[in-house]
Amino acid sequence: MCTLSVVSSPADAPHCLWRAVFARDELRSRPPSGTPRLHSGPARALYPIDAAGGGTWLAATEHGLLLALLNQNPRPGPAGAGPQRAAGGRSRGTIIPALTGAQSLAEAQRALGALDPAGLAPFRLVALDGSGVVVASWTGRSYRVRRAGGRDGLFMVCSSGLGDHVVRPHRHRLLERTLARLGPTARAQDAFHATHDPARGQLSPMMARRDARTVSVCLVEREPSRFVLRFRLVQGDAQLGDEHRSELATHGSPARGAQARGAEARDIQARAALPTGAAGAARSLAAWPGRDA
Repeated sequence: MCTLSVVSSPADAPHCLWRAVFARDELRSRPPSGTPRLHSGPARALYPIDAAGGGTWLAATEHGLLLALLNQNPRPGPAGAGPQRAAGGRSRGTIIPALTGAQSLAEAQRALGALDPAGLAPFRLVALDGSGVVVASWTGRSYRVRRAGGRDGLFMVCSSGLGDHVVRPHRHRLLERTLARLGPTARAQDAFHATHDPARGQLSPMMARRDARTVSVCLVEREPSRFVLRFRLVQGDAQLGDEHRSELATHGSPARGAQARGAEARDIQARAALPTGAAGAARSLAAWPGRDA
């Protein structure tokens, strides 16, 4: 039960190469998790720790990768989130910490391809670096890792314990309408994630229903030489709490010479391929593999 959106080169945030927002939805009975902290393992990475499962659902790494984990509910399920782990199995939250050492999107894709998902509850894992997106999808029966693109500059994927197919059409239509009104901007992205309709609370990006709700929202800004994370817990239903800000320097820094110039060139190439205008934004969203990722 989560929603992830990505907008490249938002016109009203020129300091961002790209910008991601991850809204995490959980059962009301689940203990609150902490804010993102710096972890040193295979590589330096910023991520929060899940209080119940011990893993994480979102990480930004010093190699310029963003890793995001969502439950997958391919068929209608009971009210509430899917299980954190399959019966007698592993927690999905352990996947991302093991991937933080990947030094490129291609390396992350290879690591995901080598992953044995047996014993894990169904999930989607999204890896991106501004030049493309990789999606790993485990239904509990079949596992697929694929390059989802990155050229159109927009991406959105969501899940729900009610069944992903229940919320996906509503949230895609809402994002398309918001982009048509405000353009592919940070303002539009924030407005989308802040939307809460009490009459359709279970479908809203800022979700609330009897047994579950959106518990946190994390904004990830990718700048040329660093990640900036702005993490906020949700107080009650649809009320954002105080912001926790953290930063992580990346190896794409201009101070690192040729390696940095190569990273900048890839970022510029990705930015140049974006559609222009609100109509182009809506068209590119409709064409994104994230619709059915």
